Amino acid sequence: MNMTTVKQVPPLSGGRQDGRQGAILGMVLVIVLAISVVGLSLIQLGLVNAVEVARTLNGDQAFWSADAGLHFARAVVMGNTAIRNGFFPYSFSGENSGYAGRIVSVDNVNFGIVSTGTWQNAVRIVQQVIKVEEGWPAAFDYAIYSGNTMELRKDTSITGDVFADNGYRFVSGAPSVSGEIYDDVTGGSYSAPATVPALPVLNTSYYDTLIANAAVGATTSPLYPFNLMGHTNYLNMASFSVGGRIDGPGVLVVNGNISISSGSAVIGNNVMLISGGTITIDKNCTSGSNDLFYASTGFDLAKNNEISVGSSALVTPGNINIKKDLTFSGLIYARGTIDSDKAGTVTGAIVAGGSIRLKMAYTVTYDASLLPLEMFPGLEPEMKVTDFPWSEVFL
Repeated sequence: MNMTTVKQVPPLSGGRQDGRQGAILGMVLVIVLAISVVGLSLIQLGLVNAVEVARTLNGDQAFWSADAGLHFARAVVMGNTAIRNGFFPYSFSGENSGYAGRIVSVDNVNFGIVSTGTWQNAVRIVQQVIKVEEGWPAAFDYAIYSGNTMELRKDTSITGDVFADNGYRFVSGAPSVSGEIYDDVTGGSYSAPATVPALPVLNTSYYDTLIANAAVGATTSPLYPFNLMGHTNYLNMASFSVGGRIDGPGVLVVNGNISISSGSAVIGNNVMLISGGTITIDKNCTSGSNDLFYASTGFDLAKNNEISVGSSALVTPGNINIKKDLTFSGLIYARGTIDSDKAGTVTGAIVAGGSIRLKMAYTVTYDASLLPLEMFPGLEPEMKVTDFPWSEVFL
C-alpha cells in the first residue's frame, strides 16, 4: 500500500513567524515623527525669514520715505524765500508711510536738512547739506542757445554745448562741435538734456524807465572825451552818433537811436550804453571790458567789428543782424532772432529766444569767465543748487 506524504502549508494570515514584522510599524512612526519635526522646523525657519525679509523691506521703504523728505525740503528751499533763514519743520503722513524733518539755515545760502522716514514700524533717518544761490540761467551754460531753430554751416567750429529748442540743422555738412548737441524736438536727431533750459526772462521795465527819463535830458552831444563820472547821463536825441571816447564807470541813456559810425569812437570800461531804438555799429569800434550795450529795438552790425575786450554784453529784446565780420568777447543776447551773413569769432556765449542763423563760418568758444561780471539788470536769475553728500543717522 502506497503512502502519500501531505505537506502542510502555513496559514495565509493571522500568524507570525518572528517579531520583525511588528518592528516595521515602529520604524514608520519614527520616520513620520522625524519628518514632522523637520517640517515644523522649516515652517518656523520660513516664518523667521519672512519676518526678517519684512523687516528689511520695511527698512528700505522707510529709507526711501526719508529720501522723499529730502527732495521735498529741497523743493521748499528753492521755492520759498520765507524760510531761507531760521528753522522750518515739515511732515507728511500716508497710510503706511510718512516723513518728518526740519530745515535749518543761518546764512540764507547753506541749508541743513534732517529727514526721518517711516514705513510700518521701521524708521530711517538721513541728513544732507545743500547750497542754494541765485545764478545765471541755465541757458547761459551753452556756447549757443536758441529758443527756436538753429542753422549752422559745415565750416563752423563750436567749443562747448549747443541747444536748439525747436530744431538743430546744418548746411553743406555738419559743423564741428566739441560738446553735446541737444535738440528738444520730439523724434529729433539729438536728445534733449535731462533738464531742458528755459528761455531767460528779460524784464525791460528797468530800461524803459531810464529811456523815459531821457526825454527830459540834454539835447546836444557831449564834448569828448566824455567821462560819465559814475552817474546816469541822459540825452534827449532822436539819433545820437558817438564821435569820440566815452569813459566809465557810468550810464549813458539816449531815448533815440545810437550810431557808432566813426573810427575814433571808443567805449571805455564799465560803460552801460542804453538806446530807446537801434544801436548801429558800422565801423570798427574799440570797446573795453564789463560794458553793456542795450537796444530796445535791436542791433545792426554793418561793418567789420571788434567790439569788446571781454566780460561785456550786447542785449536786446529785439533782433540782432550781423552783416559783416564780427569779433566779440562776452555775451550776445537777443530775445528775438540772431542772423549773421558773414564770418565771426565769438568767445563767451550766444543766446537767442528766437532762431539763430549763422550763414558763414563761425568760431564760437564757450567761456563763462567772459560773461558780464554781474547779471545785467532785468535778467531774472535762476536758483542754483549744490548738493553735498548725504549721510544716514543711526540711532
